[in-house]
Amino acid sequence: MFMKKSRRLQNLIENLREFKKSRLGMFGLLVLLVFTVIAAFDRSIAPYDPNPLNRVHPPFCAPSWASIFDREAFPTSQMVEDPAFQSDKNWVFFTTYENIKGVIHHSSNSSTYIISFVDNDVKYSSRAHYAFIETHFNWSYSRPPSDVEINFWVRCESSGDYMFGDYEVYVALAPSNYTREWFLAYLPKLIKENIVILPRDVTDFGILVGKLSSKEPHWRPVKLDLNLLPILAIFRFKEISLRFVLFIKEVKQSPMGTISIEIAQPKLIAYSYYFGILGTSDSGADVFSQLICGARISLLIGVISALISVAIGVFIGLFSGYYGGIVDEILMRIVDFLLIIPTLPLMMVLAAMLQKSIWSIIAVLAMFLWLGTARLIRSQVLTEKSKAYVEAAKIAGASDFYIIFRHILPNVLPTVFVQITTGISGAILSEAGLSFLNLGPAEVSWGRMLQWAFEHAALTRGAWWYVFPPGLCITLLSLSFIFIGYTIDRILNPRLRRR
Repeated sequence: MFMKKSRRLQNLIENLREFKKSRLGMFGLLVLLVFTVIAAFDRSIAPYDPNPLNRVHPPFCAPSWASIFDREAFPTSQMVEDPAFQSDKNWVFFTTYENIKGVIHHSSNSSTYIISFVDNDVKYSSRAHYAFIETHFNWSYSRPPSDVEINFWVRCESSGDYMFGDYEVYVALAPSNYTREWFLAYLPKLIKENIVILPRDVTDFGILVGKLSSKEPHWRPVKLDLNLLPILAIFRFKEISLRFVLFIKEVKQSPMGTISIEIAQPKLIAYSYYFGILGTSDSGADVFSQLICGARISLLIGVISALISVAIGVFIGLFSGYYGGIVDEILMRIVDFLLIIPTLPLMMVLAAMLQKSIWSIIAVLAMFLWLGTARLIRSQVLTEKSKAYVEAAKIAGASDFYIIFRHILPNVLPTVFVQITTGISGAILSEAGLSFLNLGPAEVSWGRMLQWAFEHAALTRGAWWYVFPPGLCITLLSLSFIFIGYTIDRILNPRLRRR
């Protein structure tokens, strides 16, 4: 027994040495190890959440390193020079009504700007009133940003009776020389380009970015994302104003009271056309993070489904080849029947009927990938059972199960190993195909990435970084298993080794 184990260990060491001599085998093993490490530590490697709804930058932005080929490239930057209201010279206050005031309130942490309407028990006209503060910045680039995001904190309060009617807070962008006359002259062009504009009562303020209508006594963050709307045409002008407007729709006669809006930490971020290692997707998610996290799903489905299918094929091949007769006839006719059925359409039907989960796809793939393995193992068993060591075991009184699993199975293991490696490659490609047809698991995978890219016409938009990386990863991972399987087959198969 000790000599037998020692001989097996020696054979294993010899086979490993042979494997190290194969360039294809070592290349496949290296690629597999890289993807395994990525799949094991994907959440640590990925810089962002791979969820396609997790928008981290504007959609279809190219990788950052591609900006070296763009002479007009510009970085993502903060355009508001004084977000903490450190200097009142950087912010200008306007009003149409003498009982409106604007003050900067400094605190230990940050500053806020307060705009207040004050009622002194005077009869007012029913026309609307407004007040706004604004700051200016220069846009020194020849093209508008890919997206603009405006962030700030806001709080609305009122004291006394509700002396006013409805009130709203607007955030607007406008050229620094913006006037109502300019707006009326520019209006046809704005309408032609479908630019969103303020209602007629507030066209003095510029082009609408966002509107707040609810009364909120507590601080809350506000994020306004322009998201490639034609409103970005305002960046054709070099000097631009950012305005926060408190608009009172209707002033009524009422007792004394005040209504105010407090604004803190305003930011205007102009986004570039480049982001990250592999750019962004159609929804603005990070493609690199999706690519990293997709490795785990592809490897998990490929390995588990291949192991299950090979196990099924090995058991059926062993029993069919060893017992022969009616057992062999029944099992092989079942295999023949399943082989003549178009596999891909049937897998599509089953995947559509089942829930879109990892285990459903594994079950569908394992259901059909064992057929070739069963026939191949059967043919090997037919050869092995006619050899003398099987006859000797029968004469010695060994049971059928002992002969099958103790004598025949070890001799067909080289074929099993090859089938596992090639089966994993086939399972990875099958999962990618089903996911591309929107029949795969809901989790992020390489096939799902290709499906999203095709659905949103990534190639026609020039977003090659959304198509090429997942396709390349599928190819490399599949080739790695094929190369490993070919090398194992060459080492363990005496006829191939002699060649």
